[in-house]
Order: sequence, then C-alpha cells, then structure tokens
Amino acid sequence: MDTIVRLDEAIELKRDPLHERVAEYLQRLISEDGLAPGTQLPSRRDLARKLGVSQATISGAIRLLEQRGLVRTNTGSGTYVVDRFSSAFAESMQRLFQFSGSTLEDLIIFREMIEPSIATLAAKCAAPDDVAELRTILRQVDEAYEKGDGDASAIADAAFHQAVARATHNSLVIAVAAGLQEIMQSVLKTQDWEVILAYGRRDHRPILDAIVERDEKGARAAMAEHVSLFRLAMEKMAGRHTKPAFDTQNRVDGNTK
Repeated sequence: MDTIVRLDEAIELKRDPLHERVAEYLQRLISEDGLAPGTQLPSRRDLARKLGVSQATISGAIRLLEQRGLVRTNTGSGTYVVDRFSSAFAESMQRLFQFSGSTLEDLIIFREMIEPSIATLAAKCAAPDDVAELRTILRQVDEAYEKGDGDASAIADAAFHQAVARATHNSLVIAVAAGLQEIMQSVLKTQDWEVILAYGRRDHRPILDAIVERDEKGARAAMAEHVSLFRLAMEKMAGRHTKPAFDTQNRVDGNTK
C-alpha cells in the first residue's frame, strides 16, 4: 500500500507541457458534450482567448487531437470533430504496446511493414484537399526543424503521418496510423532530440512529392527511406549511451529492464 501511495504522489508532481493539458481539456469537452462528427470547433484565436493561452499552444493541442483521431483540420475552413472510432482504436493500440512487452525493434519493424503501404495508397487516393493539408503541415515540419524545437518537431511529424493516412480515405488505415503515432510520441519523448532532428529533417518532402505526382512506387520508396532513417537514428543513439537505447530489452514506453 505504501508503494501505491508513493506512486500516486509521483504522478501528482508530474507537469505535462501546456499544449498537452489543453489537448486533454478539449478531448474531455468533445467526449462529455457528445459532439457529433462534423461539428466545427471554435477558431484557434477564439480558443486561445477563452483559455488564456497562446495560439501556438492551441495549435499544438489541435495537432495532438489530430494524432488521436478526434479532429481534422481542413485548410482554410477550420477544425472538425471526426469519428471517435479512430481515437478508441489508437488508445487500445497504445495500451497493447505499453503492456505487451513490445520493444523499439518491434515498433520499427511494424513501421517498416505498415507505413510504406499507407504512403502507396495515399498516392493513389489523395484528393486536392489532402494535398493542401500535407503542404501546410510540411511547412510546419520544416519550421520546427529549422528552430531545432524537438517537441514541435515531434508533433508536426506525427501530424504529417496522420495526414498521409487520411489521404488514403480508409477508416481502418487512419485508425492504425493514429495508434502508431501515439506510440511514436511516447517513444520520442525519451530520446535524444539532437540525433532525431539530424535524421528527420531531410526526408519528408519526397513523400509529399510522390503523393502529389500519384507515384505509388515513389511514395512507397520515400516512406521506406523515412523509416530507415528513424532506425539509423535509434541505432546512433544506442552508441551514445552506456546502457543500450536500442535492443530487445528496450520497451517502447521508455523503460529498460
């Protein structure tokens, strides 16, 4: 019992970043108010004013909600509630990875199997609105990398992958991608951002270019290269620490045995 009390106290002392707390607040509103798919949220400016935070904080919170499959931002028109099936699936998938003994290697293998196929289907099915959204998010990715902002880079990177999945117009693919990005976020929080930024900033645009050109083989190859660079980053970090950061004992929740 004493152990449980100490654990509770440790949890109380934890302070999540502001954009994550705002995302949790908005998620509760969507859930408790039972907002139907298609409901438009207030503008980011209005939300920032009502909650007393910056628009950048609201943007970060919205991107987290997009990762969780709760909302979708349509360029030029606003942010809308989407089917909560994706959110529930993502949460279940994240719990599976956290409690099943999965490793970083398991995660990377899963990415190598899944994400090139998602990019292939996106190149086949993407609509003009999907391409516009991808272009907008790619600018955010580039800006975050240029600033060397690890947290913003992780959020923008996840948003890009989710937008690629949405471009498939396949609800199951979108749900799987949402779960995968939730897991990726939990992993990236434990990693060395200097290495992640060095590898990650180079390889998003070829994915978008292939989708724009409806080049299915090119999209598959570009996404496969993207995932391979993530593997290299993880292996690079393994060599920078006395305790391996990349082996079969490294859990995806960041805990080592």
